Amino acid sequence: MYASITNRGLSARTALHVHRLMHRILRDAVRWNAVQRNVADSVTPPKVRRPEMRVFTIEELQRFLGSAPDDAIGSTFQLAVLTGLRRSELAGLRWSDVNIDRSVLRVTQTLQRVTGHGLVIGEPKSAQSHRAVALGERAVKLLKSVKVRQLEEQLASGDLYEESGYVFADALGAPIDPDRVSKVFRRTVAVAGVPKLGIHSLRHLHASLALEQGVDMKTTSVRLGHSQISVTADLYSH
Repeated sequence: MYASITNRGLSARTALHVHRLMHRILRDAVRWNAVQRNVADSVTPPKVRRPEMRVFTIEELQRFLGSAPDDAIGSTFQLAVLTGLRRSELAGLRWSDVNIDRSVLRVTQTLQRVTGHGLVIGEPKSAQSHRAVALGERAVKLLKSVKVRQLEEQLASGDLYEESGYVFADALGAPIDPDRVSKVFRRTVAVAGVPKLGIHSLRHLHASLALEQGVDMKTTSVRLGHSQISVTADLYSH
């Protein structure tokens, strides 16, 4: 069955999804006495091999950050490495979610660009993605500098500035576009001459560094907002 599926050009992952879907359908059919048994139980689904995780080395990270713009978008790159937040979580972060005095931020919403709708506020990816993230000294220092820059931009823009409450905003106060963050990331990668990784690699780098420094898998999983610790283990056990 799966040999014929994959021979038509579908990946092993797609074949696995097909198997899971058919298994659920047939399981319900058995419960409803529409069929006698779930024939999908007799089929061995394909194994999906996850590609090896690739992240920047420390030297590559330094080159990348050194080439990043000195603005709100450049600061998102830094906070991604320091906290492991997703791109949409960084874009949706508000000052009301940040407690500098207690060195903690809370992930309560996301901000994404949706075709035909513009920038859309949404819920975090899962229930576990609603979380508190402890801030280290460098993250606190970074957020303080972001706040100072915003105040300077507000003074410079005068009446043109519209306070949105977002941590990462443009020179006129509007929240940054997460799609633009990705574009700037790709441009910075090219300028820095580092491997062509995606912006999500900064989140992976945060997790990898935490595990290398002895942070246990459960704590890392909670910090990343994964739905299950098995997701974290699957991604980072290497």
